[in-house]
Amino acid sequence: MKKSRTPYKHDLTQDIPVNGLAKKSPEFIVPPGLRDYIPLFEAHYDTAGKMPIMVVGATGVGKSLFLHLFEKLFKEKNNSAKVVKTNCANLGGGDPNMARSELFGHKSGAFTGANQDNPGLLEIADGGALVLDEIGELPPDAQSMLLTFIETGKYRRVGDPTERSASVTIIGATNNEIKLNAPFRERFYIFCIPPLHQRRCDVLYYLWWLHLKQSRN
Repeated sequence: MKKSRTPYKHDLTQDIPVNGLAKKSPEFIVPPGLRDYIPLFEAHYDTAGKMPIMVVGATGVGKSLFLHLFEKLFKEKNNSAKVVKTNCANLGGGDPNMARSELFGHKSGAFTGANQDNPGLLEIADGGALVLDEIGELPPDAQSMLLTFIETGKYRRVGDPTERSASVTIIGATNNEIKLNAPFRERFYIFCIPPLHQRRCDVLYYLWWLHLKQSRN
C-alpha cells in the first residue's frame, strides 16, 4: 500500500516537510500561487520515473524550491542516496572544454594542465542524482554528450576512449529554453512554473515576507 504524504506546510515559521521528512529550510518559502504546484510536482516526479526532469521558469519564479523538493523526494525513495548539485553557468569558468571535463571527467594529458585522471560529476553522482541548475548554460557539445548518456547510460571522459557507464537520475532547471538543443530538451520531462505576472498575489506575499524577515533581524 502506498503511504500517504505529509502535506506541504506554507507557514514561513514552520519547517518544510515532504513525504514526512522535515528539515529547517528558511531560504525556501511557498507563496500562495505555488501551493497547488507542490502536489503537482510530486505527481510529476512519480510519473517521470528514471526519465530526467527539467524545471522551466523565468528568473525568480521559484525553480530552486522545486529542485529542493526533488532532492527530498529522491532521497526518501532511494534510501538517502547521494545528490550532487552544480550550477552549469559556473562549469569550467566559461570554457566549453573545461565544462565537459567537469561534467564527464578527463584523462591525464587530455589538455594542458590535465596532470592526472579526474572523475566528472556524472561519475561522482553514480548511484544517485545530479542536479543541473541553469542547464541552459551548458555548451552545445556538452548537451550532445549528456544526451548520449541519457539515452544509453554510457559516457567517456575527455581524452579517454574507454566507455564508462553510470546510473544517475538527472534534473535540470533553466530560465532560457532557447539555448537548449531541441533533441536534448525533448528527452526531459518538463515541469513549467508560471511567471509572477500570472501570480500577482505572490508579489505582495514576497514583500510581506521580506518585511517579516527584516523585522526579525
